[in-house]
Formats: sequence, structure tokens, C-alpha cells
Amino acid sequence: MRLNRNTIILLLVSLVVIIAVVVIGNNQANQPPAASPTPAEGGTLLEGVVATDVLSVAVRNNQNGDFIRLARADSEADWEVTGLDDMDAQVVDQNAAAETINTLLSLAYDSAFEAENLADFGLAEPAYTIEVDTGGDQLRVFLVGNRNPGGNRYYVISREIEAALADATEEAAPTTGQVLLVNQGTLDTLIEIVAQPPFEPTATPTASPTATLNPMSEVEIATATAETQATINAVMATIEAEDLATAQATAEATAEATAEATAEAE
Repeated sequence: MRLNRNTIILLLVSLVVIIAVVVIGNNQANQPPAASPTPAEGGTLLEGVVATDVLSVAVRNNQNGDFIRLARADSEADWEVTGLDDMDAQVVDQNAAAETINTLLSLAYDSAFEAENLADFGLAEPAYTIEVDTGGDQLRVFLVGNRNPGGNRYYVISREIEAALADATEEAAPTTGQVLLVNQGTLDTLIEIVAQPPFEPTATPTASPTATLNPMSEVEIATATAETQATINAVMATIEAEDLATAQATAEATAEATAEATAEAE
């Protein structure tokens, strides 16, 4: 049986297609599988850091410039507060300071993602900057941006900078990077120390009673005193005059009675 020309061409085309499919399939089988992005697992922002490691934490409100630093010389020293304008007679509450450090160490994120434009999340100009010193050559810096649409998370990026060159206010914020979703309530508790530093309560002084001012002038007081004394003198004079008159009348009556009695006796 002879095949016509068209049939032969069709068979050749089919054979080429089959060979191409086999070759492509073999190439794909030999290539490593493409990596698929997976969401980052959550964790604490300061993984592995304990309270005794922390030597200072600084928080700056980049919206109004308010700044506070809670620091100590070593793990055995008391906490001190610096950076505030008005600190006269303020005493650091050591228990409250320790609680602030515990809050810092409890900061955690539940997910993370890579962002091509950090400005979309308020991180090109962060609302807050948090700087943590654990005594090494590096400082940990957290830049806090906007809240997520649900309002229960902050967008945060974490960085490490040289401790000797650190100045969180002048460091340029990155434009891309990994964004962490951090619990809003815990982070709010930490950044509130800018407005409410961990100081001991200041005793409210008890107001001492004040003397009621006499509305009368000195001249009026002197005049009133003189008038009162004059009235007293007049009353006393009247009483003395009445007593004298009574005594005289009594004496006269006694004398008359005595004279009459004497005359009758004679």
C-alpha cells in the first residue's frame, strides 16, 4: 500500500511533535522545583534576650519629637530616666521600670512579609522609633509605622546598627524590606512611657489654712476701736454716776432718820 504525499507529511509532523513533547518533559523533570514563597513564622522581636541583658531602651515619638531613655550602668544598677525636659524631684519607680523592660521583651509578631514600598505602610517616615541596647556592638532598632486595616497590629521593621554610630533620629529609613505585624496593645504600652514615664507618684502637698483677711482698713479699724472704747467709757461713767447718786441718797436718808430718832428720844 503506497502512502500519498500528504499522508507522509502528516506522519512526519506528528512524529516531530511527539519527540518535542518527550524532550520538554524530560527537561522539566530534571530541573529543581521552583521555590514558592511561604509566610514567615511569628516570634518575639528580641529573641533570646532576657531582662538582665537590657541596658537601655529609648523611645522617640517622631511626630512631635518627644523622647525618653530608660538606662542603667549594668544589670545590678538602678534604672535612670533621661531625655525629658522637666525631671525636677522625680524619682524612678524601679518596679515600673522593670515592668517596662518586661513589656519590651514580650513584643511579638505573628506574621511577616516582604514589601517593595515601605511608604505604603507608614515606614518611610515611621511614627515611632525604639532603640534597644544589650551591651554589644550592635543596637536593635524598631521602626513603627501605621496600623493594619483591622487596627490590632502595627507595621514594624527591625534593624541592627552600629552602637558607636547610632542615632535613631538621623538614620535614613529603608525603602524595602521585611515588614513585621506586631501586636498593637503591647506596643502601645511601651511607647506610652514617652508621655507617662515610670516615676514614683509625687505627693500632693496639703494646703494649710489661710487667715481670713479683714476687709477694713487700718484707719477704719482704729476708728472702730476708739468708738468702742468711748462707748465703754461712757457706760462705765454712767454706772459710776448712778452708783454715786444712790450712795448719796442712802446717806441722806440715813442721816434724816437718825436725826428724827434722836429728837424723839429727847
